[in-house]
Amino acid sequence: MSSSTRKAKKMLEREQRKRSQRMENKFKKPENQSTNQLLGIKSIAEMQKKGIGENIGDQLKLAWYFEKWYEKIILVVLCALGMWKIVGFF
Repeated sequence: MSSSTRKAKKMLEREQRKRSQRMENKFKKPENQSTNQLLGIKSIAEMQKKGIGENIGDQLKLAWYFEKWYEKIILVVLCALGMWKIVGFF
């Protein structure tokens, strides 16, 4: 066997080991975390401890379907105007 084939086999084995380690790490679940903690979902008790301002702030920090900051503000303003109009009917 030539040296280039030996080197190629060693490189292939090394890559396969790396790949298998990555797959093991990808599907390994930490033992001390619950599913909700992994997904970033807060419990009801944690949410009730916060004030209304903190809850609104958390909601504004979440991922939105709108990418630009001014699109979010326009949406909030339109919702506020709509709620004002609904309250005006009553």
